[in-house]
Amino acid sequence: MLLDDFIEDLEEDASEDNVKQPQSLEDIVKQHPCITAYDLSLLQMLAEEQSLSLQAFLAKTGILPEQAFLKIKLMLQGMLPINAVDMYGLFDLKALRETMESSQLEYLGYPPVNYQIQRYRLLKELGTGGSSRVYLAEHPKLKRKVAVKVLSPFLANRSPAAVEQFFREGRIYAQLSHPAFAQIYDAEEVESYHYLVMEYVPGSNLEDILVSHPYMPLYNILVISGQLTQALEHLHDHGFIHRDIKPENIVMTPQSRIKLLDLGIALEISASKYQQENTLIQGSPYFISPEHLNNRTDIRSDIYSLGAVLYTLATGKLPFNGDNLQEVLHQHLHSTPPPPHEQRQDIPEHFSELILNMLAKNPAERPQSCVEVLDTLGLITARYSKPHGRSVVALMREFLGV
Repeated sequence: MLLDDFIEDLEEDASEDNVKQPQSLEDIVKQHPCITAYDLSLLQMLAEEQSLSLQAFLAKTGILPEQAFLKIKLMLQGMLPINAVDMYGLFDLKALRETMESSQLEYLGYPPVNYQIQRYRLLKELGTGGSSRVYLAEHPKLKRKVAVKVLSPFLANRSPAAVEQFFREGRIYAQLSHPAFAQIYDAEEVESYHYLVMEYVPGSNLEDILVSHPYMPLYNILVISGQLTQALEHLHDHGFIHRDIKPENIVMTPQSRIKLLDLGIALEISASKYQQENTLIQGSPYFISPEHLNNRTDIRSDIYSLGAVLYTLATGKLPFNGDNLQEVLHQHLHSTPPPPHEQRQDIPEHFSELILNMLAKNPAERPQSCVEVLDTLGLITARYSKPHGRSVVALMREFLGV
């Protein structure tokens, strides 16, 4: 189909009843759970004239086909209704984000390495997420290494709600006191940058570990499971739901302790059994609970996501996977994964049963608290002693080959 014909078809689809004012990022994201406001900000940037060369590159590589981008552009302008655009099937979201971020466009506005934000000199980039970038930094007088998390200036300039959510994450960290959570030292807005200064946590995240070492020893799995559950219990006891538990947000330190990172979309626990949220649906599609898709979460939603992580630890596989995001989300709602003990012989059946209970579609059929999960984990772990004379650190180092 020629591009002119495609445009003509789109204009016919956009009847007078459907034509609206330009859509807000928040309205679009509500219709598309796995697309963030940050991603749409990148798409808005692409629509501007100075990004024509990048548009051409993305179209040529197939990351964002020309017709797909045109559909999105018309939706942003209000010429197509939101529900007429299938955001999942149009383009590779992860590849788009990585390509645009690696292009180092000044438009994104992140500070460069060696830049000094007040007392902290940025030494190197540690990673870039959906709405922020994290740097290894140093306090020059104290010589203390810290992590500085900077909100995307591009997003900050377009979404006051993103700024509020960013600093809200800092306030949540400030209320926690547990070895599984990084300490927070500072939170500021200066020179158009919004940033958090936090404890630097060295180590590797579980996602990277599982890619290179998918079959972790059973005893290590049980220890990590216990540490993660204790961390969540502490968070819940302080009145918060994490809502984004996934291997990428779990770091294993050189001392074989886990750190649960990224409280960017954590919420306060409602006094009622369920909280009807007015926020956008966010979180990893591979670890999100069924009720999260309906914008309703409580602590049992975290238990579901934790169960999905434990399933991945036990089997080296995701509990739900598919050719596209819609298929994955459908499985969360309607499918049950194969029992872990049927995929790996040394996984105890009781542990397998616990994981599947945590992945129950109905929250009422899951363990109702982290205490219940810990009680069952304790009974399972007691039956499987660690190898004689070996520390957990030694076992993990042997497993990782370090």
